[in-house]
Parts: sequence; structure tokens; C-alpha cells
Amino acid sequence: MTQIKSKTCLDPLYHLIEIDPIAIKIINTPPFQRLRHLNQTGLVEYVFPGATHNRFIHSLGVYHMAGILLNTLKKNQPELNISHDEILIVKLAGLCHDLGHGPWSHTFDQYLDAKIPAEKHLKTYYHEYRSCFIFKQIVKEYDIPLTDFQIDSICYLIDPDLDKESWLKDRSFLMDVISNTHDGLDVDKLDYLQRDPYYIGLTYKIDYTRIFQHAKVINGRISYPFKIKSDIHDVFYYRIKLHREIYQHPVVKGIELLIYEIFDLMQDEIIDILHFADEDLDDENRKKLYDRFLSLTDTMIHSMYYFQANDQLSNIFNSNLELPEAFQKLKDIYLEETSKKLKIKALIGRLSERKLYVFLGEIPDNKKDEFDNALKILENTSNKKYDISIYYSKIGYETDPLENICFDYSKNLSLINKESYSHGLKGIDTCYRIYSKNYLNDQEKENIKYLIKHINHEV
Repeated sequence: MTQIKSKTCLDPLYHLIEIDPIAIKIINTPPFQRLRHLNQTGLVEYVFPGATHNRFIHSLGVYHMAGILLNTLKKNQPELNISHDEILIVKLAGLCHDLGHGPWSHTFDQYLDAKIPAEKHLKTYYHEYRSCFIFKQIVKEYDIPLTDFQIDSICYLIDPDLDKESWLKDRSFLMDVISNTHDGLDVDKLDYLQRDPYYIGLTYKIDYTRIFQHAKVINGRISYPFKIKSDIHDVFYYRIKLHREIYQHPVVKGIELLIYEIFDLMQDEIIDILHFADEDLDDENRKKLYDRFLSLTDTMIHSMYYFQANDQLSNIFNSNLELPEAFQKLKDIYLEETSKKLKIKALIGRLSERKLYVFLGEIPDNKKDEFDNALKILENTSNKKYDISIYYSKIGYETDPLENICFDYSKNLSLINKESYSHGLKGIDTCYRIYSKNYLNDQEKENIKYLIKHINHEV
């Protein structure tokens, strides 16, 4: 068997990324290559055309950043005795942390959370769990040379909520690298907060090298000197700025509501597919459901625009011929599936032709009932039924994220301390956004907009 050597690839952020042989083996598998067909920022590219980058390149970036951070800690704190194996495990967790994303990334999980009752949620409704499941399947199917301990460690780094004994208590700082549940400052965030603005066309600048250079493990946590508080502040400031201006842009969210309609039509299939990790399934049926999940990508759903009904079957089933009972059931299934696919085709056509939901305005989150009542009155008086969709928007931090950062004050010569330093990040903005699903003429738009202004006491 040919020995795989390390390789390097070009990256617009880091210039060169060196890839270990074992990482190459994982990358060169269909489940990992699937990440090329999942947009990193979901539906943002339909408003900001440059945002065409995918989960594939982001995963390579997180892999690379994990190596930089740990090698810096190893150099600056040799007493930690960070081993090559530990660095590799954490890097592989970064490489595989997004394997479980569905179509349009977080849009898929947000749909499941919004539309499926919580009591019906399976473990597979969360992309972190799916990432671990897919990673284990890759190891098994493609003979990736990892021990059980390494596999479990990688999964625990990807999904810290996994129900297992605390992993390497004396090495808990490694948990802060990929998915930091303590303070949210991790290499996953540091990569996308650089990568997303770069492709969108923004000039946000985060100095991750300064953050890494000053990182230090204290009492099992990755900590930072207070003097770089401004650099860390920028991380959380730019994150919320991206949410306000890009990720949760009103038009982006309107497109998301349209995609929800597609998922509604696919809901029974999606729920069925997400049973792929059920323990009572036999291997054959688990593999079928697992493969069907892997087929769920942005590209696959887009391809449904080109669906064509089978003319011969349609002619037969739409005729008045009397059919045997078995064929009657087949007819019902065929006509139902064809109807769904044609509706999905029409919705994708709307997306392609920019016939999007019309954003009409926002109302405070305590005014929804008032809006619903006013809309009913408007519909009765105008004899016009408005097809309205409402999205609940919540953006911000309930607590100041910097309060959770482990700052080292031992060398702080300033009079400013943690208690007196005002970070200005705390605060939540909530509202309901109002959309029309269909085209409105100028007068109809004005009717709804006037109603919204009246509720907001602007008239």
C-alpha cells in the first residue's frame, strides 16, 4: 500500500495549510467531500453574492488554527507536555466538527428546532451528534488508523455534551480549542469570523495571532492577559455585528422562510432519514437511511428544480382506468410524491427568479397579538386575504461574553480591572419581522406598512 505523505494547500486567509497524512485519508472520502456542497453561511449568498465559500474550506481552516494554537501553547509552556498525538486529535476534531450539517447549514437545524416538537427530537436532530456519527462511520468504512480512545476523544471534542465520563480531567484545556463551552472563544469561531467577512467583501480584522501568542493555560483553562481584552472584545463584537448586518439580514431571513416551505414538503422524509442512528435498526436499513442523509445537500435540493414527472405513468394514473388495489396504492404514492416535487420545483424557481418573500417591517415582540388582530380587521375591511409569514428575531448577548473569559490579572499594571472595565456587549434585540409570501401591489404594501407603523406608534 502506498504511504500517504503530508500535503499543503493554498488558503486565502492563512496562505498555506499543511495537512497530515491521516487527515488526507479522512478528507478523501465521500462523506467529507460532501462538505463542498454545503454553503458555510447558509442562504447569505443570495443577498451577498461573494459568500459562496463552503463547509469544506472552513473545516480545513479550523483544523489549521487548532494546530497553530496548540503548537504555540506547547512552545510557550513546555511544562504542559503537549504531545504530538494530542495535537493531532484536536486538529482532527476541528477537521470533522461540521460533518453533520444539513442543507444550508444552520438553517436545517433551526428548521428542526422550530417545526418539530421538542419531545419528538432525536439525537440526530443536532449537527454535533451527526458529526460524531459520520466521523465514526468514516473511520470504520475507510480504515482510518485511529484507536478507540482517539475516536472517543475526537467525538468528545466535537460534542462536549456527549454522555460519558470526563475526558482527561488534567487535560481539560484541550476542550477549549474547538468547541469552547466555557467562554465561546475557540478556533471554530476565529476561523469563520475571518473567513465569512473575507468572502462577503467586508474588511473586519481580528488579530488571532496576538490572541494565540498571549494564550496561557492556568488552572486547566486557556487564559489570557488582561492587556489583550480589546482583541478578545473584537471577536465578540464582530460576531454580533455579522449577525445584525449579514447572517440575520431581513432578506436573508425571508429567503430562509421560503426554504422552510421546501423543508415542510420534505418533512416526512427528513424525519424518516433522521432515524439513521436508531439502535434497533439492522445494518442494512441503517446504511440506507445514513446514505439518504448524506445525499441531503444544498446541491441536491437545487437539482430538484429540474424534476420532470414521468409522462407515461402520469397518463396512466390520471386516467379513469380501474386498477387493482396494489396498483391503486402505487398510484396514490406516485401522485403524492409528484405533487410535492412539483411544489418544491416551483419554490426553487421563486428563489432563482428572485420572487422572494416581501419584507414589510418589524414590530416589538410584545405586539404580535395586536398585529394579528389589526391584520384581521384590515382583511375584513379591504376584502383582501394577506398571506403573511412572521419570523421571531433575537440578536445579542444576554450576558457580557467577556465576563466568562479567564483573564490573568497577575501582571496587570493598570488600575482598570475586570469589575470596572465596561465591555458594552451585553444586550438583546428582539422583534417580529413581517413578510408577505406573495407579491403585493403598492397600495397593499402601504396598507401593511401603515398598520406596522401604527402599532409601533410611528403615526
